[in-house]
Amino acid sequence: MDSMDSSFRNITSNSFGDNITINQNNIQNPAADQTDQCLKDLRLTDPRDDKTRIQQTKGGLLKESSSWIFENETFKQWRDDEQNSLFWIKGDPGKGKTMLLCAIIDELAPGTKLAKPMDRTTETFLSYFFCQGTDSRINNATAVLRSLIYLIIIQERSLISHVQERYNHAGKGLFIDANARVALSDMLLNILRDPKVGDIVFVVDALDECETDSDELLDFITKYASLPRVKWIISSRNNLNIQQKLEPFIRSGILTLELKANAETVSNAVDIYIGHRISRLRSVHHNQGQRDELRDALREKANGTFLWVSLVMKELEDVQSWEVTEVVKEMPMDLSAVYRRMISQIRHQRRGNAKFCWKILSTIFTAYYPLNLGELGILAGLPNEISEHFERIKQLVTMCGSFLTIREGTIYFIHQSAKDFLSTEAFQSDAAQRHADIFEQSITAISTLPQNVYGLPDFGFRSEHTWAPEPSPLAPMRYSCFCWIGHFCDAYGANPKPGTGLALQEKLWSFLKDNVLRWLESMILLGGLANALRSLQKMARELQFDADSQLSEFLHSTEKFIINNGPLITRAPLQVYGSALVFSQASSAMNQHQWKERLPLIEQVKGVIQTNNALLQTLEGHASTVRAVCFSMDGKAIASGSDSGTVLVWDAATGAILHTFAAGYRNILAISFAPDGESVVFLSHGYSVFENFLSLVTLSLDTKTPSPQLDNSGIRSNRAIAWDGSRRFNHSPRATFSLDGQMLAIIGGSDRPIELWNVATCLCLRAFQKDKTGAPIWSLAFSPDSKTIASGHEIATVSLWDVETGVCFRKLAAYPDENLTITAIAFQLDSKKLVFRSWAPSENIQVLDIATGRSQETHISHDCQICAIAFSPDGRTVAVGSEDGTIQLWDVDFGMQPWTTGDTARPKAEPTRSKIIEQMEFSPDGKILALSTIFPSREDGVITFSPDGGTLALGCCGICLWDVATAREIRHPTLSGTHCTAIAFSPNGEELASSLGGFEIQLQNLATGETHRRFTRGTEMVNAITFFPEGKTLAAVYDCGLILLWDTATGTCLQELRTDLPWSVEYTSIKYLPDGPFLCLNQQYIIKLSQENEEPPEHDALRIDEEWITKSGKSLLWLPREYRYNSVAIQGNIVAIAHESGITFIRFHSPAPKGL
Repeated sequence: MDSMDSSFRNITSNSFGDNITINQNNIQNPAADQTDQCLKDLRLTDPRDDKTRIQQTKGGLLKESSSWIFENETFKQWRDDEQNSLFWIKGDPGKGKTMLLCAIIDELAPGTKLAKPMDRTTETFLSYFFCQGTDSRINNATAVLRSLIYLIIIQERSLISHVQERYNHAGKGLFIDANARVALSDMLLNILRDPKVGDIVFVVDALDECETDSDELLDFITKYASLPRVKWIISSRNNLNIQQKLEPFIRSGILTLELKANAETVSNAVDIYIGHRISRLRSVHHNQGQRDELRDALREKANGTFLWVSLVMKELEDVQSWEVTEVVKEMPMDLSAVYRRMISQIRHQRRGNAKFCWKILSTIFTAYYPLNLGELGILAGLPNEISEHFERIKQLVTMCGSFLTIREGTIYFIHQSAKDFLSTEAFQSDAAQRHADIFEQSITAISTLPQNVYGLPDFGFRSEHTWAPEPSPLAPMRYSCFCWIGHFCDAYGANPKPGTGLALQEKLWSFLKDNVLRWLESMILLGGLANALRSLQKMARELQFDADSQLSEFLHSTEKFIINNGPLITRAPLQVYGSALVFSQASSAMNQHQWKERLPLIEQVKGVIQTNNALLQTLEGHASTVRAVCFSMDGKAIASGSDSGTVLVWDAATGAILHTFAAGYRNILAISFAPDGESVVFLSHGYSVFENFLSLVTLSLDTKTPSPQLDNSGIRSNRAIAWDGSRRFNHSPRATFSLDGQMLAIIGGSDRPIELWNVATCLCLRAFQKDKTGAPIWSLAFSPDSKTIASGHEIATVSLWDVETGVCFRKLAAYPDENLTITAIAFQLDSKKLVFRSWAPSENIQVLDIATGRSQETHISHDCQICAIAFSPDGRTVAVGSEDGTIQLWDVDFGMQPWTTGDTARPKAEPTRSKIIEQMEFSPDGKILALSTIFPSREDGVITFSPDGGTLALGCCGICLWDVATAREIRHPTLSGTHCTAIAFSPNGEELASSLGGFEIQLQNLATGETHRRFTRGTEMVNAITFFPEGKTLAAVYDCGLILLWDTATGTCLQELRTDLPWSVEYTSIKYLPDGPFLCLNQQYIIKLSQENEEPPEHDALRIDEEWITKSGKSLLWLPREYRYNSVAIQGNIVAIAHESGITFIRFHSPAPKGL
């Protein structure tokens, strides 16, 4: 311990022993990582980028037309008078308010910390925001407050402390939940009162376009405008509500941009803008007289409106020089009249252009966010000869009377007033039809997508970085794929016409039953499978279709299909047509309607498909026992930790692995999401040299880099982990986090009490009373309200502890058999029941009623020992982690139903099986499949057909021959044999080779039963045997891949083949390949018989390669976990797989297609 003195300090007030320590070595401050994540989540948009985009969209900032404001007496009074803190710029649409504020920001910025964040001599802050009613992301009070706070913190990072405290408890939800505006208002007020904040100027543009909580935002501004050193500039249209709220607080009056108050200055500014635009008009560039005439005409009619000038000049760009004056004369002076003229021009377009322009305006108006050119071409229903050429779409957009503008391939409204005009003059009463049109155009486009839209070369796992070709065929489909459900809901919910709702349902049903898998493939490739699932769930929940309808049944089937197969299809998109469909329940709506969509290589599937309505997903990714599992507070993610120290974070909807951490820690004892939801905290044995060292570690989900909790603090127990022969822990720690992640309960060993620790401070809060029985505790769980801890004991009992006092207030008997140990335990969300599981693999999860003390078996089971249980926040899903490294997600409604005797749906483990299929073999012609089954009390069996397929030999405790035609046992001379591990007919069918006791091979005459040759190789176990075609040589494969060639005439060993085959593989089959010749093991490994042999031929037969059915090295069909590690027989293009429910036959097309 001497070498540790500088790194550890002793703590004596704990029950682990006086030598417990807190590690303080390698001190690091996690604040930087935490604040970076907080700032990232706070950022909705960067107003600096918005300002640049707006200026570019409006043609750039012309300083000369805005400089007058800096000489305006009202502005100077606001700027120079400390008592005058509120300045309102108002005016009708198009008066130049936004560009004026851009000029003010440019004037103020150089003297502020926004321009000089590292200059400590600068004390003035500048923060601004541009509301835009056309973009739902930035047209609400929450967006305004988030962005204002964001820009302040950019200038002084220490001010994030006012946000961080709440963020640590709520995470990103702090900025987006129902109380976000209230919380952000409080945080901004605290920032304004911080001594580190000097002068601060806020600029908010287009306050009238703040469509949500604008009154509350105005109340905040007016209430705290009088704070010292705080100034506000606000712009809006002439809005009575805003005026009524602001006027009482403005001491020096209101600056307006209307001619009646600022006629001369505004007129001069517009004149400068007119001169600037004329100088760039090519048609009059060489005619000074015409330029002067045009300038006078524009000045006369502009009425101090920049937008009016902009719209006129845009139209003049497309006319000849001799038409310029006439166009200006025809242009009305009122802005609304200009818009009406533009509508009239659109309606009088030649041929079908008017219809196309109207479709474009309707689509852009109705879409949830600005569309790119490709998306517009699809959603507006434009003909292919237009939609497939962006330049033609651009031409139509320019024909839309200057309502729209294009910036970097995305279409925007030229001004909020343009959208407002259309909402009252053009699209005021047909919302349902407009949404229905976009819905129909979307599903029509999706219906045209082919299978394998990206042209993937095979059906296996893919890296997301190699999926998308260039150009991506899904780029113009993104909006359709993500938003068609939203438009259907808006059309269905807003449609007042009788019968139209039914018509929409019929269109939805027609699309889903024929094309749902094409849509799902696209959503997978676009990274939106979780969005697809949540949209379907929302549609089913909100629209409440008839529960007995085909549509309702299909939606439920699709939801279950995504949940069951999400982990697979997110990694192997084409398996949505393969494994996901093949192994779905045959009676499901998805299978019945989508079977025609299966991969072309799959001809037919027959037999038994395993189904379990309660089991939702099996998550595979851990290589060792899963000891800890938890849901995030929003239920969207699952975190799990294993004995190997690996931490995985999963998408709870799709089962996709979001994050993987393997940082050298080991034996994860407990895991929890941090309150912010953006990091995971776990307790583990650290990578310290001290075996009894426990580390409390925080992992950022953004950086994937482990960062120590506080000062790399950890709890150091005085007991090391020890393993006994049964692979159970002996005197090792157990731990669990409270639901909110703030407390940690630990028990350090069988003779130690439970201790309660504060996660944030790493301080021990209290030690509980010792258990009087002395029975070791194997599992711990907090109640959802964090008031109770349940402990599972070695003697089949459960104890309930009061967290506040540390007293055990109740003991419950979980099982009648006291020899069962409670290895996993959890509270249901109502805290009235406990679920638990013993170490016995054959046991299902039990539910224990705390009030009555009665327990009942449920449907939830696992073939391996369950070591962790967790419920989702909504109580609908339970996750169980097991010894085999898997995590299973179960439906609570079905899975937690009590199981009763005779319940056929019970997913019981091996004891419910009367027999197990050990080996299968096809006859030579492929028409017969022979099975070797074993009962729990019997030995394994092996089978083989005679070369002509007429006789079947079965070896188990003896050897039996069966006539295939009659299915009767053949009477024959006694064929001796005890335990038989391998069997084979000679090529002429007259002799039978079999293993004896697994170590010796005997060669017997079938007619006489006489054994005339024996082949022995010490204690090596014989796994499989085969004859060479001439019948003179016998090949046998032994343990560890050793291959011996025997002379059948003399019994001598002709050759010993030592291979580099994996030792861990069990070699159960061997076949002779004439080309070469070669030997093939397990239908996978090719062995050359001599050095003179040519290279092995391409092995193009179907085979099982771990979790895949493959051919020629390419993955064809993924096998779910329950179909692996079973007996498999392959004959030509047929694969038969035995499992605990029966046999599944999969027939592939022969030859199997090489691609789609």
